[in-house]
Amino acid sequence: MVTDLIYWRSQADEKEKQTRRIISASRDNFVNIHDEDSQLSQSVRSQIKNHNSHVNSLSLHGDLLASCADNGSLILTNLNTSRQDFLCNHDCELKKLMFLSPHKCLVACDAKGIVMFFSIGNNNLKEKLIL
Repeated sequence: MVTDLIYWRSQADEKEKQTRRIISASRDNFVNIHDEDSQLSQSVRSQIKNHNSHVNSLSLHGDLLASCADNGSLILTNLNTSRQDFLCNHDCELKKLMFLSPHKCLVACDAKGIVMFFSIGNNNLKEKLIL
């Protein structure tokens, strides 16, 4: 079952072809990255498999994808380089997250109603819990 769905398009220059993807989170513990241009029935180009339970929410900030799951994991993925980093392993189910644009501030909420704010660095995916 799909739990969240977002659309991403790369910021390509005039010489590069722009990449367009549909990204879905699901109860099968995966984040699926689909090729928008695919005419095939199997449009999944790649998967994020680091969550060990239901993936609940996705959020984008430029090329940076954040995903959270019921096991309390929050993963950041650079969609251009496919680099993945664990942001946190919370002790409770993470249910929703979102980037606060235009800043690189990520907000996550758990099943108990606790709201966490993270500041994401520019050159790497290191985090700092700010509240």
